[in-house]
Amino acid sequence: MPRQPNPYVRVSLYQVEGMLDPYDVLRATYLDRDEFGIEEVDVGGRSGYFVGGTVETSRARWAEIVDNWVDSSDLADALGNRTAAGVLLLPTVERGSGRVWAICFGMGFHLIDSTKMVPDLGRRLAARCADPDHLRSITHSRLDSRAFVARTSIPGGDNILGFGASELGDLISRIVGPAQLDGVLAGESGDRVEIRGADAVNIPLARDAARLLADLDAIEILLERDPIPELATIEQLRALKSTDPIKVTLDAALDSALGEADASRLGLAWPTELADEAAPLSYFVITGVPSGLPERGVDLGALLDQLRPLPGMQRVARLDRMRVQAFSDDDDAISSLLPARRWLSFETAEAGHRYCMHDGRWFMVDDGLDQLLTTRLNAVFAIQPPFSDLPPWPADVEESEYNVLLAEHLGGVCLDRRLVQCRSMPRGFESCDVLTPDGTFVHVKMVSRSTGASHLFAQAGVSAQVLLEDSTARSGLLQVVQNVGGNPDWIPDRPERAVLVMGSDSRLIDPTSLFSFSRMRLARLADECRRQGVVLAIVPILRVS
Repeated sequence: MPRQPNPYVRVSLYQVEGMLDPYDVLRATYLDRDEFGIEEVDVGGRSGYFVGGTVETSRARWAEIVDNWVDSSDLADALGNRTAAGVLLLPTVERGSGRVWAICFGMGFHLIDSTKMVPDLGRRLAARCADPDHLRSITHSRLDSRAFVARTSIPGGDNILGFGASELGDLISRIVGPAQLDGVLAGESGDRVEIRGADAVNIPLARDAARLLADLDAIEILLERDPIPELATIEQLRALKSTDPIKVTLDAALDSALGEADASRLGLAWPTELADEAAPLSYFVITGVPSGLPERGVDLGALLDQLRPLPGMQRVARLDRMRVQAFSDDDDAISSLLPARRWLSFETAEAGHRYCMHDGRWFMVDDGLDQLLTTRLNAVFAIQPPFSDLPPWPADVEESEYNVLLAEHLGGVCLDRRLVQCRSMPRGFESCDVLTPDGTFVHVKMVSRSTGASHLFAQAGVSAQVLLEDSTARSGLLQVVQNVGGNPDWIPDRPERAVLVMGSDSRLIDPTSLFSFSRMRLARLADECRRQGVVLAIVPILRVS
């Protein structure tokens, strides 16, 4: 007997915002070609559209390369490409929802208007149906490391943490694993079905027309569920695509904040590629500046002062033309010439969602992540430091001067900008701002409007890691401490205690007052310290007039 085909077939499934009209949700650049056609179709009693066609080239693009290598090739000249693309558009069961199913074949996904695509359909389905303990592959990026993107596969399956992804702000963009798809034909036998989820979901759907509609309706019901608790991380953070229409609104909100004298949700931040840069920053070089703004300065706040008087939307346009480069005390460049937008952090709420701009990119942040961060940081702020009082921080006292006052008050030594050279950090790193007689590493930063917070966390994290992992770092620190008149006995064999002194001008820093990405970085720093056996405490302080 001939083998019976499976009753279902694996396809790529998208949802798009708009009407059941090919010209509303697909790209007209394809639809208007003679090679493409549009036809109304009936699928199990539900009306829809099928759009299909081919793109042909008479000569393959790579044939020119062959010409460069051989004298002549009639065969290469005769080879062309023919690429087929098809999209089946069907209404959702809730026809007034303003969404349409798009089942893509071949290169059909190229036809979808990316501004109409419903983002994260596959991730959302995986968060509600996948087996949280047997995921087979995830793609995630860590937002505090330069260009860190990892796609990891574990044939036997594991949970999210087993793939090295953090629950505190890692961006999970793709997930593959077995899922229980209630109501979908492929899952009727009780077998789990592998789904591959990103913006689209690659999934087996029924070959029978009527049953296909039942599968699509079942998926709609599955998407209404709450996420599985172990997989809620998948939806905590979403990077917006460059074509996302909400970005126009978000940039308008940013422009408005740039024009305010005191925008509470706008601040200065370090780009992610400098998140672990331990060298002290001395000044910036700025290009593309408005007339009258010096090209070399020590305060990026001057950048905002110059943007503020510009008319609406010209502020963002000018910001996007500016470039900023950071330099150390030794006039060494410690960053490339980066877009000025990447040096700003901003948060705003639109249409019931919270959005953050970080490192020049827009992200949507789920309320669940905000609550998780608050819970974790409440525990960090509750840790008692080894000293209970701090000297007052007068308004006219700079951070470097306060470090001297603090060292005298605690009976320790000021190590601010005293670089420790070692094998792994030949350029040097700051071990801390103040070292106390009991071996506590104190890191100090004025972090009003979150300015400097990422550098503070980086300094503390790099210091602990290098002193723990590089045997030459302790001897380098010993030399620095002796040079400033400190006692070598104050230096522990391994770091045991670190304190972050976080100053502000308006109100005390608390678990909710930092920008979201600063909170993520602080929570991860606390986790790193705990794994390393280092007790991390935080002491907020107000600068007084």
